[in-house]
Amino acid sequence: MTINQVIEQLREIAINHKQINTFGFNDFPEYGKSESITYPVMWAKQLPSSVDGNNLNLKYRLLFADLVHKDDSNQDEVSSDQMQTALDVIAQLQHPDYEWVYNATSNLEPVFGTLDDEITGWLIDIDLVLDNPYNRCAIPFDPSPTPEQEIGFVTIYDADGITVIDRVSNNSYWIDTTSGGGTYNIFVNGTLNQTGTTTNFNTLTLNITAS
Repeated sequence: MTINQVIEQLREIAINHKQINTFGFNDFPEYGKSESITYPVMWAKQLPSSVDGNNLNLKYRLLFADLVHKDDSNQDEVSSDQMQTALDVIAQLQHPDYEWVYNATSNLEPVFGTLDDEITGWLIDIDLVLDNPYNRCAIPFDPSPTPEQEIGFVTIYDADGITVIDRVSNNSYWIDTTSGGGTYNIFVNGTLNQTGTTTNFNTLTLNITAS
């Protein structure tokens, strides 16, 4: 799931809520200076996010706000209504059909006439967690880079050609510290480079060269 898809899902939630008339994304507008805003409003702003293992944690600040009378006589009513709208959205964000997991802990900050318009509402920070949102096989590389292609280094594999034993500088010496003796196969960058027999791996020193 991409950020654009997350934004569209947030937009869908907003436009289908009967107490939200305008949805916006990113920098909060200069309220009172835009004729395009029809209240009540839900606005989403991207916050610094993080990657934790296989989880992408997308953080947003949501504003729920509506106009109040010039004398603030309905401020408490508007504040209560906007809190309820915010809780409605939080409840919807936890629907199991979404591709994210909603972090159940959110910060709520009241807004009382602090912006250009005479508005009241709530700022809420949310955290949407996407599980395993990246796939290395789907990256548009041509060709796909691998650690073995790093300039000046080679990767030494076990006899199976898969298990990585060590990484050394190209045209250098590598000492096998495995006990005992026997037949060995040295794979470099996934390709069989040397094979032989030794009576004592502890004394085996190989010159590693990869073209």
